[in-house]
Amino acid sequence: MPRAGGVYAAPPGTKGNPNTTIESAKYNALVDDLVADANAARPVTAGGSGSSTAVGAADNFSPAGSDMASAATVNLANATGTLINITGTVTITALGTVAAGAERDLVFAASLTLTHNATSLILPGGANIQTAAGDVARMKSLGGGNWRCLSYQRASGAPLAIAASSTIATPTLTLKQSAAPTPTAEGDVRGISTTTSC
Repeated sequence: MPRAGGVYAAPPGTKGNPNTTIESAKYNALVDDLVADANAARPVTAGGSGSSTAVGAADNFSPAGSDMASAATVNLANATGTLINITGTVTITALGTVAAGAERDLVFAASLTLTHNATSLILPGGANIQTAAGDVARMKSLGGGNWRCLSYQRASGAPLAIAASSTIATPTLTLKQSAAPTPTAEGDVRGISTTTSC
C-alpha cells in the first residue's frame, strides 16, 4: 500500500481478530506490502532520501522554499527549503536560530541593508551590505542564533565594497634590461636591448 505523507499504513483488513484463524490471503498481502515498502525509496518524512539515486536525494535535501519577507529578524528556522527568496526592503539584523552547520541560500528581490555584527551576523569585510535585486548570499549557521555569510554574489557581478579602514597592498613589478640577461633568484624579469638596421 503506498505511503500517505510518508506514513506507512498496513493494507485494510490485515489485522487479526482474537480467537480467529489468520487468513493466508490477508497475511500474504501484508507481507508482500511490507517487502515492497522496504525496497522502495524511503520518503524524507520517514528518515529517507525520497529517491533511489544520489542526485535525486541531493535535490530532495535542498529544495527551494517559500518566499520570506524581510524583517529585523528573518527567522530561517521557519524556512520551507534551503533556497529562499527574500522579499521587501526592511533592514535585516538577525536570521533566527537554526542548528549549527545548516546552510541557507538567500536571493534578494529588492534593495535592503544586511547589518554586520561581529557575533550574530558576520558579513564579508566586516561591513554592512546593501543588497540589490538578484543578489545571492550563502549563510551558515554557527548555532545560538549566530550566522556567517560564506559568500555574497552581486547580480551585477561587481565586487563588494571594501570597508574604509581596509587597505590593499599593491604589488610592484620591476622590469630590468641589460646586455647580458641572467635569471635571478628574486624573479626579476630581464630583457635584451636590440637594434635593427635597414
